[in-house]
Amino acid sequence: MALTKRIFPLALFFLATANLAGAAPRPSGAKSQRKKPSATGKATLAPYTGPGAELYQRYPKEMVALRYAVANSKDVNAKLYSKSFQANLFQSYVDQAERILTTRNFRDLTARDREEAQFSKSALEKLEHEEKRVDELSDRVRGHLSKLEARVFRIRKRLSLELISWQTEATLKGPFEDTSLLTTNLGFCPGFGVSYENKLMAFSADFSGIYGSGGVSAVQGLVTYQQANVPAYGAKVAFGAAKVVSSSGSELGLRGSVLYIKQSLTEPPQAGYSIEQDKSLTATVSLFSRWRLGRTYFQTDFGRHLGRSATLYSFGMGYIF
Repeated sequence: MALTKRIFPLALFFLATANLAGAAPRPSGAKSQRKKPSATGKATLAPYTGPGAELYQRYPKEMVALRYAVANSKDVNAKLYSKSFQANLFQSYVDQAERILTTRNFRDLTARDREEAQFSKSALEKLEHEEKRVDELSDRVRGHLSKLEARVFRIRKRLSLELISWQTEATLKGPFEDTSLLTTNLGFCPGFGVSYENKLMAFSADFSGIYGSGGVSAVQGLVTYQQANVPAYGAKVAFGAAKVVSSSGSELGLRGSVLYIKQSLTEPPQAGYSIEQDKSLTATVSLFSRWRLGRTYFQTDFGRHLGRSATLYSFGMGYIF
């Protein structure tokens, strides 16, 4: 009895200390319960929204196991998955494939559309369910996606350096007759270009400078006119359209260019003779090709000045960035 009188006050003291510290005693008979979700939803887990989300709600165990097998390249035992689950999974893939096959613009498909279809295909392959039909659908989806992606246009920028040969026309005017002069020039053409392209076609604009020199020689009666290493400089603007002819993105097409060339020929010393040079601004049309090796490419251009016999040729290389 004396021992009980000593222990009881000590128990009350410790109990009071615990209450002051905020450790409220649990009511007698109360069971341990999981915390209920708050009104803001902070205590709840967000619903799964990844591939197979709809089936996940109906077949959570099967989907968890199958997702693990697909993600880790593990084999599965199809007998452990119910027939209804496999049938619903196949129907889900059919619906996903139909969604992709009826889409006409690649940008209308989301990453989730493609991920869900890929997951369903991989899962069905693991289960070996409707293998023939899955393969047929997979081939159609893959081919359709390739066609859609091939039509997506992108902007490409590039730098280039070409070795260019071009001709300019002039006239040697004499007292009795006139003689056409054709100056053949050779020089360099550094430039910058932009392309708007997809895997089927490309539209391009190129802006470049030209610097080089050329010579001319002609005989009129007793007069021989000859010039060598005459400096020439100018600029070229070109716009082209091409067909993509290889999986690497190589192109073959037509291009129209406008050239501004400044070149001054010396007047002949003989009396009664003079030089009449052609306009500095001329237009050309040409056949061009661009052969890609990764980001590097080689380019050729073979053209003719509109309404003239003068020609233009170039060969160079560039870098796409």
